[in-house]
Amino acid sequence: MIDTTTTMQAMPSAIMAEKSVVSSMLNNHNLLKRAIAEGLSDDSFWHPQTLGLWQTIQTMQPDDDGGIDLITLVQHLQEVGKLDRCGGPAEIYHIHSHAIGASGWSQWVTTLKEYQARRMALQLAGTMSEATDSTEAIAAARQALESLQSIVSGKQRSVSISTAASDFAAKLEADYRAGDLPGHTTGIPCLDEICGGMKAGELWVIAAKPSRGKSVMMLQIAGAYIQAGKSV
Repeated sequence: MIDTTTTMQAMPSAIMAEKSVVSSMLNNHNLLKRAIAEGLSDDSFWHPQTLGLWQTIQTMQPDDDGGIDLITLVQHLQEVGKLDRCGGPAEIYHIHSHAIGASGWSQWVTTLKEYQARRMALQLAGTMSEATDSTEAIAAARQALESLQSIVSGKQRSVSISTAASDFAAKLEADYRAGDLPGHTTGIPCLDEICGGMKAGELWVIAAKPSRGKSVMMLQIAGAYIQAGKSV
């Protein structure tokens, strides 16, 4: 049987990286979106003060400078009963001023993921050691590998062009079958079927040899907008 107290105390962590990431987000709230996009979660933070601040940052609005106001932050933590958990005003001030800029952001995030993976590996090793048979042990091992891979890779922020095109085509077809268009109808059904109508911010280029119907097509599309009461 694993001694939970000993395991908790011995868990690897990177307090400096945790403070750096939280400090950067306190000074630049826009980094919160980046952190989430790169796969950071509650499990990425091990220390109570940085975990508490990470969770709180997600519920607060930035000030005019794009950061979290310290006085407002301390007051909020006091109101919700989390001020002591986050180390008190002095610790919060220390963390806020811990990182100057975010030049080391990528390295800090990588470090958090590495230590999170180590903690999970230790926890899953305990689960595997308590397996009652080989089938259960194999299932635990498979779960461990999948979980570790998910942590290390983080969330996928990009997809291949073929995947994006396929997803777009599928959504376009679904909208078309439902009678909906992503954009405004051109008045030409076959063109709507291909392009999904015209959408704000787009620039369409219609090219053809002379006298092949470019102007007529343009007038037909303009007519569809006029009939809908929209400016052309």
